[in-house]
Amino acid sequence: MATPSGRNANDFGTSGQHVITLDFNNDGGVGKGGEATLAVDGNKVANKKLPRTIAYRMSLDETLDIGEDTGTPVSEDYQGAAEK
Repeated sequence: MATPSGRNANDFGTSGQHVITLDFNNDGGVGKGGEATLAVDGNKVANKKLPRTIAYRMSLDETLDIGEDTGTPVSEDYQGAAEK
């Protein structure tokens, strides 16, 4: 499966365990952009300038989950992972 940069998993070496890191250098200030650099096993594989970031702070008791909600539900009517 090709990524937006035209690369795929086969471009990154052998199968098995790898260390994937994302370094983000903020331009300074809330909501400002920055540059994200993706590395696999310490080797830079991609970087992208992001024009902006989240312009507000997240609460300490909430989470920024992708594909699940492990924090408080959006509505008390919702019976999701937060109640488990």
